[in-house]
Amino acid sequence: MFTLLQQYLSMFRSAIDSALDAIRTAVSGGETESPIQDPGTPVTGELIGTVADGNGLLIHIYGEETEGGVGLTVKVMEGVADLRGFFMDVGESTAGVSVDGVASQDVKIGDESVTTVGTRDNNMNGTGETFDVGVEIGTSGYGRDDVSQAHFTLEGVTLAQLDGLTFGVRATSVGEDRDDAVKLLGEFNIPEPEVQEPPVELPPVAEQPPVVTPPAETPVPTPSIGGNFPQLPDDITSITLFYNTPAGDITGDSLYAAKVDNVSWIVEDDLDLWLIDVTTYLQNQDSNVDDSTQLLGVAITHGADGTTEYYAMDDNPGSDTAPTADLQTPDTTVDYGMIMG
Repeated sequence: MFTLLQQYLSMFRSAIDSALDAIRTAVSGGETESPIQDPGTPVTGELIGTVADGNGLLIHIYGEETEGGVGLTVKVMEGVADLRGFFMDVGESTAGVSVDGVASQDVKIGDESVTTVGTRDNNMNGTGETFDVGVEIGTSGYGRDDVSQAHFTLEGVTLAQLDGLTFGVRATSVGEDRDDAVKLLGEFNIPEPEVQEPPVELPPVAEQPPVVTPPAETPVPTPSIGGNFPQLPDDITSITLFYNTPAGDITGDSLYAAKVDNVSWIVEDDLDLWLIDVTTYLQNQDSNVDDSTQLLGVAITHGADGTTEYYAMDDNPGSDTAPTADLQTPDTTVDYGMIMG
């Protein structure tokens, strides 16, 4: 019996609310300036407030400075709820404060005196808070409209004035079963504006005279310490020693050429520094060379391109005319490694 009576009372209350809605629409001429907007509409502004019920419902408040006021957007971010009202404080006085984008009968303004707007279910009773401005969003029950995002403009205030002030959100039909209702309180938290540091002005840089790079000069081989051969600009790869005649040849009308091949890159590129080692080895190991055999000159092959130049034993490091003997077919060839062990 009691349950049946509750159902009748609920139906009666719904009928009264519907009648009141119709009266308000008629009084306003049918123009309700509803703050309801498509939940898919991109939100502008920055996050200035957050409330949650601890059961999965999360609601964000976004604010954007406008000419003469603040654009506010209330949006259900997580969970399910039908937004019914938004309440807020605006500072010391409500003088000059108004709400744009909402029908006049859906707004109530009064210094610390607003707890309900429109139908009875849109109230903040029991929270212990009173507000300066209240806005009704949508209608009772989610059968007629189910609002998850609402936008309106608060005229006569700035974002900075709202910082730290209290706001309240009234939502019904909360949760997957749509059988809960909440009254949530929060505080506006206005982010500090970013301060643009002035650019650092650097002192003017004195003009520097252009750097003139002298043209590259072809390196000139420096004279050797011994006087017969120059200091070459690259590695010696082989040498060919020319003697006036083989030892024991009494005719004295022919040359003897002994080549030292595969010279190591680590040796000095001035032959004067190690020629004595080569001649000593040949005198000890080659029967065609002895103390009496005269060394006329040396052909030196050097560099990656195999340049060959002939230097006579005349105490002059300049190159000379090579003997007539064919440099490509020496009489004997010795590996440099055999000489130096």
